[in-house]
Amino acid sequence: MLNHKLRIITAALASAVGLSACEDLGPKMSQQLELPRNLEFEKTVREPPKESGPEGIKGVEALKKPEIYPATGPVVGSPAGRGRAPSKEGRYTLNFDDADVSEVAKAVLGDILKLNYVISPKVSGKVSLQTARPLAEDELIPTLEMVLRANGAVLIGSKGFYRIEPDASAIVNAPGASLGFSGQSLPPGFQLRVIPLRYVGVQEMQKVVEPLLPPKAVIRADTIRNMLLIAGTAEDIEGVIETINLFDVDFMRGMGVGLFPLKNVDAATVAEELTKLFGADAKEGSMAGMLRLLPIERLNAVLAASPQPRYLSEVENWVERLDRYNTAKAGGVHVYRCQHVEAMQLAEILSNIFGQGVGGAGGRPSVAPGFGGTQIGGTYGGGLIKSSMQIQ
Repeated sequence: MLNHKLRIITAALASAVGLSACEDLGPKMSQQLELPRNLEFEKTVREPPKESGPEGIKGVEALKKPEIYPATGPVVGSPAGRGRAPSKEGRYTLNFDDADVSEVAKAVLGDILKLNYVISPKVSGKVSLQTARPLAEDELIPTLEMVLRANGAVLIGSKGFYRIEPDASAIVNAPGASLGFSGQSLPPGFQLRVIPLRYVGVQEMQKVVEPLLPPKAVIRADTIRNMLLIAGTAEDIEGVIETINLFDVDFMRGMGVGLFPLKNVDAATVAEELTKLFGADAKEGSMAGMLRLLPIERLNAVLAASPQPRYLSEVENWVERLDRYNTAKAGGVHVYRCQHVEAMQLAEILSNIFGQGVGGAGGRPSVAPGFGGTQIGGTYGGGLIKSSMQIQ
């Protein structure tokens, strides 16, 4: 009996050392492993869930190859033209040398435009003004507003009557706020306008618009209704509306989205590697905000969003390169074909030799993401292989 066991041990060691028909199994085990023809299989592969849920929602089965959804709109809006009509040929030439503000206001509002006006006694200052070309009638009031601003005053118009007040009291004396929108022709003078936003948050838009306004212009954000309140001259407000038209666009329509399934590596690992590769998490630099990566663990896929279609193609290429299962790091998988003894009996003998019981490796076996569980069993050469492997 002892001699019989020694012969079996010797044969097993010789088979383990000198056996040339051994293979390292990579991610595709079933394709690399060739088993004898007389071995019968019992396959219990866990099937993926069928399509379920509301109509139009696909299950995991549908996500077998990359899906790319291109952008459907621009990321930058088109600037609208100023509401004021183009100026006609000029007829008025202004030439003042160290003149008082009240004198300039009288010449423009009273003598040329024939408008009723009143000037506050708190407004004072000297003006030197010379026009290089004749001004049209609709250019006179903007020119006067520029002169008043340089002297800390504003022009406020209401129902055909104008007041020249210090800029400190401009908001109090300005007419009530009204809506401002693209293409609107604004009356001259200091005024309040409420500009509603459609797609961009009002706080972000305030950061864009505020540096473009004069130092004493007023801008307030209404986060509840997503509106901007702006106080300024007609020229200032028209410039703000033009800038808003460029930025207030449906940003998601301008974003291309790609969904890239993985076969061998979990989504969180690949997403982290791609983020470091592209610098997608950087707050500064050329890639800041241009690419967003999100692991979708439920589908074991990486979702990428970018306004630049070229970046989605680069993500797809690198997903294919990184989606590899490292068998060497996991300890490797080697298969030895038993020719003369049962696999279970040989495994028990070798385990006793190396001091480990059957299953001494511990832990429940697992497979790489995307693989199903398989149970293999059957007969070989008249002997029953009692061992089986079932991986979930």
